Amino acid sequence: MTRKILFVIIIINCSLSVFSQSSVIQLTKTDSVRLDKVLIIPLNPKLYFSDTDHALVEYNNRTSDQLLYRWRSAIDVNVTVYMMSARTVHSMLMDTSWDVVQDIKAIYDGVSYGYEKSTKVKKAEEEKGSKFINKLKNKVSDMTKSEEGKINHPTAGEIGKPAEEIDEFMFMNVKMARPEMLEYYSQKYECDQFLFITQFELRTIYKEHSDRWTNKFTRQVAIHYALYNKKSKLMEGDVVRVNFNSNTNDLETIIRNTLPYVGQQISEGVY
Repeated sequence: MTRKILFVIIIINCSLSVFSQSSVIQLTKTDSVRLDKVLIIPLNPKLYFSDTDHALVEYNNRTSDQLLYRWRSAIDVNVTVYMMSARTVHSMLMDTSWDVVQDIKAIYDGVSYGYEKSTKVKKAEEEKGSKFINKLKNKVSDMTKSEEGKINHPTAGEIGKPAEEIDEFMFMNVKMARPEMLEYYSQKYECDQFLFITQFELRTIYKEHSDRWTNKFTRQVAIHYALYNKKSKLMEGDVVRVNFNSNTNDLETIIRNTLPYVGQQISEGVY
C-alpha cells in the first residue's frame, strides 16, 4: 500500500514538473516578445514653461522651483506606471544614485531641442500623399483613355491645414550631438529604447479677448515626448494635451485630473 502511494506521488510530481516547465517556457517566449526595456529620461527643467505659476505659487504656498520639480516628478511617475503594464521600465529620475544623476546631466548636455511635426502627422501626410498620387495617376489614365477630362489639383486647404492648427501637432524633439551616445547608454542600462520627456507647458487659453477681463478661461497641460531606439532613430514623437477647468488652483488636484491621462496616452502612443 505504501509503495502504491509513493508511486502516485512520484507520478503527480513528475506531471506537475512537466506542466510547470512547459508553462515557464511559454511565458518566457511571450515576455521576450513584449518586454523591451525602456529608459525614461526626465524633463529637462529648462524646458518647463508655465504662464500660471504666479497663481499656483500663491495658492499652494510653494516657490516656482518647487512647482517645477513637483510637476517633473509627477509626470515621471505617471508615465512610468502606465508603461510598466507592457514594458520593462527604468526611470532615471527615480534612481537617485550619484552615477545616474551624472548621466542625466550628460544626456542633457549631449542633446539639442527643436520643434518638428509629430510622427503621427507625418504618417498621415504620407498616406494622404500616396492616396493623392494614386488618384492623380487614375485621372491621367482616364484622361488618356477618353481624351477628355481635367486634372483638378487640390487646393492648400485640401492637402494641408492652417498654420495655427499645424502648430498643435508640433512636438519638441531632441537631436543627438553624437548619435553613438544612446548605444553607450543602451549597454550601460541594458535597454533597447529611450523615452525623452522633452517639454512641459501649462498655459491659459482664452477663446475671446474679453475673457481676460471676465475671468472666463480654460487651462491646458501639454507634455511632449520622443521615443528613440539605441541607434538614435526616432520611433515616435508627439505631444499629449489635456484641457481642464480653471476653477481650481490646487496643484495636487490638477495633477490628479491630468497626468494619469497623459501617462496612458504616452504609453499607448509608443506601442
